[in-house]
Amino acid sequence: MKAEWQEHTLFADAAAARGGEFTSPQRAGGSGGCAASTPQLNEEVPAPRFARLVVREPAPGASGPPATDPVARAGEAGMRMLAEQVPVLLWATDRSLRVTWGLRHPSLVGLDARLGQLLQSGDAGASAVAAHRRALKGEAVEFDQAWEDRTLHARVEPLRSPGGDVAGTVGLALELDNETRQRREEMLRAGRHDPLTELPNRTLFLERLRQATAGADWCREGLFVLLLDLDGFRGVNARLGFEAGDRLLAAVAVRLGRRLRPGDTLARYGPDEFAVLLSGLRSGDEALLVARRLLGEMAAPFELQGAMVTASASAGLAAGAAGHRPEAIIRDAERALERAKILGRSRFQMFHPGPDAQETLLSDIETALRHALEMEDFHRRYRPTVRRKDGKVAGFEILLWRRSAEQGEASPEPRPSPRPASEIAS
Repeated sequence: MKAEWQEHTLFADAAAARGGEFTSPQRAGGSGGCAASTPQLNEEVPAPRFARLVVREPAPGASGPPATDPVARAGEAGMRMLAEQVPVLLWATDRSLRVTWGLRHPSLVGLDARLGQLLQSGDAGASAVAAHRRALKGEAVEFDQAWEDRTLHARVEPLRSPGGDVAGTVGLALELDNETRQRREEMLRAGRHDPLTELPNRTLFLERLRQATAGADWCREGLFVLLLDLDGFRGVNARLGFEAGDRLLAAVAVRLGRRLRPGDTLARYGPDEFAVLLSGLRSGDEALLVARRLLGEMAAPFELQGAMVTASASAGLAAGAAGHRPEAIIRDAERALERAKILGRSRFQMFHPGPDAQETLLSDIETALRHALEMEDFHRRYRPTVRRKDGKVAGFEILLWRRSAEQGEASPEPRPSPRPASEIAS
């Protein structure tokens, strides 16, 4: 019977040495669990230059190739030659991440078994597990996995059936020497951390959120994102200067960090915005308690350049779950933050999904505007409109805006007049 074939692509770097067989580990017992702490290296990293090798092999359940099939013989010979000449680790897994095939260089002895055991452990905090789960969703992922003094740089891709479905994963890994590993770690840290606060930046925060959502269905634990925006930060810069503003941001980072658990991620998400990734919580009430505790840290004044400065923050909280896209969770947290700002400063709101979420936001805006009218919390300014042909005043326009805690007494950008004209204040 004619064999059905599937193809996948392997990648290798130009290195040297000899070859050997992959040792497939025994299936680990237990269901594993979520790691509370962040893995040593858990983000995608720039890859070395890779050479491409396309391997053609029988699909699962198909009859094997004839012994004289030149394509099959070339594919097998090519993979073995790769393992003999390059310190490389090759493997394939099924959808349960059990290693089903592999080759390795003798210099990597022991690392093959460690990788197989790690994949079977289901440790969602490990970069290798997170990368393979993304590959099962159709992505090609590069990652670093470190054990003690040894580090593998790896690439994993989906292994597809003849029908196009993802049947497992296929991967390749190279070992990094100590000097290369240290240089890469320094570059990674510089590119994924904020130099002012030394916190993870937006890029690293989103990567950790992606890993957390990929593992949420294994952990069965609550995952929440909190966005926290400083109230009146522009005013601090305007009154005391940008250096004082930088000192305030650094001080806020310290205060927030001391109120979080070691496994939580605090990041600088924007110029005056922080983001917090909370995992392993039993309920939304616990997340709300954390939000209340963080805002409470802002109550005490900050000492900046000999002056005591009071700062507050608004926060939005959103829940995530298995399979949720990180962008969708961030969007929900931003909506909750927007609602908190509309209702007033120094408060937090939690996003509640549903078809009436937008209607709720519009209702909050209407309530805030009605309250501003009752409190006479609007500014108004009159501007004359002038006819072009004779320069005479033809009428007036009224600019109306609500006082802003962020902008103080600053007026909005007015619409340009046809010709400069003096303003008549109320």
